Amino acid sequence: MAAHASSHDEHADPQPAPGLPAIADEAADTPMWVPALGLALFVLVALYLVIGAAFEDVDAEQAVDEAPAAEAAPAEPAAPPSPH
Repeated sequence: MAAHASSHDEHADPQPAPGLPAIADEAADTPMWVPALGLALFVLVALYLVIGAAFEDVDAEQAVDEAPAAEAAPAEPAAPPSPH
C-alpha cells in the first residue's frame, strides 16, 4: 500500500477497459434430423387433435339424434301394487 507521502497513486492511473473474451464455439452442429423430428411430431399431434375433435363432434351429434328417439319410445306400464 502506498504511503500518504508517496507521489504514486494506484487509483489515479487510467486502466484500459477490459476487452471481451474470445468466443470458442465448442458445441457440435445439430444434425438436420433433430429439428425435422420436432416438426414432424408437432404436425402429427396437431392432426391427431384436429381429427379427434372432428369425431367428437360427430359422436355428440349422433348422441343428440338418438336421445329423442329413446325418449319417444313407450314406457313399460307400471306393475299394479301388490294387495299384501
